[in-house]
Amino acid sequence: MHPNYPVGFFDIDFKNLYKEEKDGDIKIRYLAFSKLQNGLSITSVSEILLVSRQSVSTWLSWLSEEG
Repeated sequence: MHPNYPVGFFDIDFKNLYKEEKDGDIKIRYLAFSKLQNGLSITSVSEILLVSRQSVSTWLSWLSEEG
């Protein structure tokens, strides 16, 4: 398991959350988390979503802190 993944990260159904979310900013985060769950690296996810690696890492930190 990647050390930056919050506890319980792999128990959350981000794919379903992505499908149901209306807010575009949150939706892109759920998509990123879903791709990470599927085994893609932070670098790969950031390249696919056209965001920085730091953005993906920050989203993971927020998830860890805020749930």
